[in-house]
Formats: sequence, C-alpha cells, structure tokens
Amino acid sequence: NATALMTSDGDLYAATVIDFSARDPVITRRSESFRLRTMRQDSKWLNEPNFVSAYEIKNFVYFFFRETAVEYINCGKKIYSRVARVCKNDKGGSFALEHIWTSY
Repeated sequence: NATALMTSDGDLYAATVIDFSARDPVITRRSESFRLRTMRQDSKWLNEPNFVSAYEIKNFVYFFFRETAVEYINCGKKIYSRVARVCKNDKGGSFALEHIWTSY
C-alpha cells in the first residue's frame, strides 16, 4: 500500500515501497531543490509497513500506517498502528545522513 500528499508548499511526500522485492519501504519528500527519505532498509524505522494515509497539519506532515512491531519480535508477530511525523522544513543530516530525515 502507498499514500502520497502534495503540500501547500508544492512538495510531494510519499510513503511506499520503492524496490521490486518490497524490501525498501520509504517515507520520502521531493521538492524542487532536494529529496529526503527514511533510512534505507532499516527495520527500526519502518518494518513491513502498510501505509494508510498522510496529512499536512501546519509545519508537519503525518503518516498513518500499521507495521510489525520490532519491540515484540521475540513474542510472535504483533501488528501495531503507528503515526510518523516529519517537519516540512527538515533539510536532512550531513555526511552519512545526507538526504535522511532528521525529524522522523
């Protein structure tokens, strides 16, 4: 599943899987000048997410989704509902975290 949102600033935010093997779920932003994304293939950021919707509220974009809870991985598969929030003015990190959200 995927969801996308065009903000009032004209930036495109999307939550989807970007590879054919469905191993790289991502929350991303594309603007005229740069792009940001969640950490590549890191289950601590997104773990088998099922994206539901995205909303722009003031200076933030909220993503609603369900995912397998990594904090209960030893107790069987548990699905939790989650909300991720990113700042619309996030510029990303530097060096190794370039183009990665710092407000996720």
